[in-house]
Amino acid sequence: MQTAVLGLYGEWNTLRWCPRKAIPSLTTSVHGSTTYTDPSTEAATIESVYHRLYCQKGTRFYSGILFLMAYKYLSTERRGDVYIITLQKPPENRLNIEACQELIRAFRHAEAELGQDAEGAVVLKGNDARFFCTGLDLDERERNPYSSSDGFYPLLATILDFPFPTIALINGHVFGGACLLTLACDYRVMNSQRGYWQMPPVNAGLHHPGMGTLPRIKLSVPVAKKVLLQAHKYKAQEALEDGIVDAIAPPDEMFEVALEYANTWKSKARMGVFGLLRNELVGAATEAYQRNSYVHHRQTSREPKVKL
Repeated sequence: MQTAVLGLYGEWNTLRWCPRKAIPSLTTSVHGSTTYTDPSTEAATIESVYHRLYCQKGTRFYSGILFLMAYKYLSTERRGDVYIITLQKPPENRLNIEACQELIRAFRHAEAELGQDAEGAVVLKGNDARFFCTGLDLDERERNPYSSSDGFYPLLATILDFPFPTIALINGHVFGGACLLTLACDYRVMNSQRGYWQMPPVNAGLHHPGMGTLPRIKLSVPVAKKVLLQAHKYKAQEALEDGIVDAIAPPDEMFEVALEYANTWKSKARMGVFGLLRNELVGAATEAYQRNSYVHHRQTSREPKVKL
């Protein structure tokens, strides 16, 4: 059994009508152990992904297919036009192929639900005040040299090409590739009291083509040098001063600050050109990560000499 996000495709009152004799229960029920009484429910415990749904509405009975978006390493929540994606991969939210592909699926689900030429935004955050994400699962990289090509690079390409504003809520420590994950988002809000932000490939012997594109595009040249060539470890105030983050806030306020950014800028997606205009700014990074995605005929990364 696992926690999942419930997504009902199609309006409740347009589900196919069926005769009463076809209904196994007079309440809303799903095959398995869980009973639903509210079609607007978004979280549920499930055993499989597709279920036949039966319900009673007034004196009529309906059936339809319920599509459940099941995640292992994250959860999602919708607040109006804002989707919140929360990383939940203990102990430090390190990214492997499966976690990256789940994130891609969650972003695409949010995009589909919000629709074209609509207001909307996505907030990406960790699940506690200790860790946002501490980078990639390097043990997986040892076993599979194409893991980043199948997971991390497509994830960055997806966020950079996303048609809605994105906000990284840096609730705790950020390390390694997770720095690039936050830079791929449009805005960054950081915990002012806990956590550091550090990108240490120069200390570990790590490299992939395009690694410097996001620091170069998003940050000033002196700051990009500190990030990439010096592996500078940032606390919140210095990260704000150097332009790495857009805002800092104490733990009990940072989520509301991230939501404020989302609600302030979500309307900019309405004309359908937000992603196009972003690409005018970050196109070099988008192209670099698209070029490295799902590539198996050549190496797309240099393995670390030291694990940090």
